[in-house]
Amino acid sequence: MSEHPSTQTSPSRLDPAQSAAKAPKEIGKKDQTASDPWPLWEVFVRHRQGLEHKHCGSLHAADAQQALNMARDVYTRRQEGISIWVVPSQAITASTAEHKDAFFDPMADKIYRHPRLGDNALILSHRLSEWTGHGPALEEDIALTNTALDLLGQARMLYSHAGQSMQPVCDEDALAYWRNAEAFRNFTAIELPNSGVHAARGALGDYAFTMVRQSLFSAYMLELWPLVAQSADEVLAGIAMKSIKETRYHWRHASDWTIRLGDGTEASNKRMQQALEQLFPYTNEWFTFDAIDERALGYSAHDLAIQLRDRWLSQVDALCKQSHLRMPASSQLQTRGRFGVHGEHLSLLLAEMQSVARAHPGASW
Repeated sequence: MSEHPSTQTSPSRLDPAQSAAKAPKEIGKKDQTASDPWPLWEVFVRHRQGLEHKHCGSLHAADAQQALNMARDVYTRRQEGISIWVVPSQAITASTAEHKDAFFDPMADKIYRHPRLGDNALILSHRLSEWTGHGPALEEDIALTNTALDLLGQARMLYSHAGQSMQPVCDEDALAYWRNAEAFRNFTAIELPNSGVHAARGALGDYAFTMVRQSLFSAYMLELWPLVAQSADEVLAGIAMKSIKETRYHWRHASDWTIRLGDGTEASNKRMQQALEQLFPYTNEWFTFDAIDERALGYSAHDLAIQLRDRWLSQVDALCKQSHLRMPASSQLQTRGRFGVHGEHLSLLLAEMQSVARAHPGASW
């Protein structure tokens, strides 16, 4: 006779304590008990194609597949996610807020360990490369491409030097392709799309906006690179000396176009003036210095801000007079890109720039 279902003695599949007792033990893992039935999993969800996964919360689950299914039901109920990661909490190694001073302070006196200069060069290089094949003339197409390659070369040298000083040691690819947006320290003005501040997403590039930004930034770097060239670090000083020569060309090319378009037709002058007024408030961030800059460059943050801004304004004012452009009024806008606070533009840029490296890790050609 068959036993009545109510008298069966086999354990229920839904009882995590009994299921864990039957499961084979993993080396180095403690037995799961009724008081500690399921391990804790951290959940990361990617909400849009190409953007990074973000931590959404934690949950308890018996295994990885169950954690994945539960994360789907809990964190993507409205089908807003396209990819989910679940990671055992025990597998995560993290620094603590209590030890932040001791953890981060050893890097505070080395500007090249905080790849701000490299981030500016890399992101601007990518923006300029977007003009490849779309320049107003073949010669100008080649000129902008060469400028983008110069900036890319600067980024590679700075990243390589920074990577050698990090623990663990990493190469330029790791810094360029495997950091999320909040880890980048580029100026906000650099990441803005070529179409301008107020243009709709997907709009075509505005050459006036590109040239004004290139002129303002080149003038800035012409003042900053000589200070970096005085660094006690010989490698960093050598990078700065090489970059000064390239930046002189970038300034000459961009300023020539600024004068040509500003002193051209009424329409071209209007577009250049609009671009200048859009970009100028974003330059306030360029003169916000901190303790890292003070230790690296040997000047107080106050002195750096005054000296660099005065010399930079002198160059920009002279350029505006030649271009028949009006210097914009001062603004209180204070962006925070160099401290890791970015808008959506950088995330979209990185999604495109990093897509191949992340889709094919370790690939080479």
